[in-house]
Amino acid sequence: MGLDPLKAIRFCTINPARRLRLYDLGAIAPGMIADLMLTDSLEALQPHTVFLKGKLAAKDGKFCAEATGSEEFPASLYHTMHLKPLSEEDFHIDYTGESLPEPEGMALVNLIVEDNVSIRTRHIQERIPYSYKNGRFELDTTGYCRMAVFNRHGYPQKGLALIKGLDGYHGAVALTYGHDSHNLMVYGTNVRDMALAANRVIEDEGGICAALDGRILSKIPLPIAGLLSEREPEALFADMQEFLKALEVMHFPHRNPVSFFTLMALAVSPEIKCTDKGLLDVVHKRFLPLIESV
Repeated sequence: MGLDPLKAIRFCTINPARRLRLYDLGAIAPGMIADLMLTDSLEALQPHTVFLKGKLAAKDGKFCAEATGSEEFPASLYHTMHLKPLSEEDFHIDYTGESLPEPEGMALVNLIVEDNVSIRTRHIQERIPYSYKNGRFELDTTGYCRMAVFNRHGYPQKGLALIKGLDGYHGAVALTYGHDSHNLMVYGTNVRDMALAANRVIEDEGGICAALDGRILSKIPLPIAGLLSEREPEALFADMQEFLKALEVMHFPHRNPVSFFTLMALAVSPEIKCTDKGLLDVVHKRFLPLIESV
């Protein structure tokens, strides 16, 4: 049996309003804000009329309200990328243990595992080959996706992770549109493309960029707080379609790539995520080293 429509409506109106202590929202009653929608069917819930604070906002699919307020964004929302250009070295995975590793061997690594369907992840450990020559640690990341999160709000912090499950993907994607901190996130299979995509986003003062084999396939500048654009919706839609086509060329396998990219740094989403402070075990509320031991 399906969910009772009235229960479904209650679950997404008055219940969350009460949970968030927004006591003037979520229901129709004296003293409450009159945000209303009128519909002919509780099952379809297709609104034909919408009121915002008691005033007509939309009718039969057309916007009726008058836009108010300034048409310009405040200056403080621009130039929010407090990051210097990055180099390939910024994506290098190093070993920070107390003892020097052997010239070569196996490293025990904490991994993020995803299922190509949801944004729920699993934490596993695997042994990955490494080499250590002339004071430089090199981890064999073949078959894994590197993830890097750089704080873009003025703090010199970054986190690195490895993701298992994105088989076939190659290239890099960088973006500043990501819950909750909206830092600079980069997902890639090689440091060259990762640096290229990241630096284009930094140059654009925020946005989304896809790079492959040393060239940029797609970019969407979002210069307003790294999240918004002043361009027309039709132009942004075309850019997003181009970005999704670029992901096909890069063989990105996730069913919902935008959700994946934007939520993999969300520090409250189980089971394991990566933030600008490092790899986070969300379930046990602790940070993990990327390399557990060698």
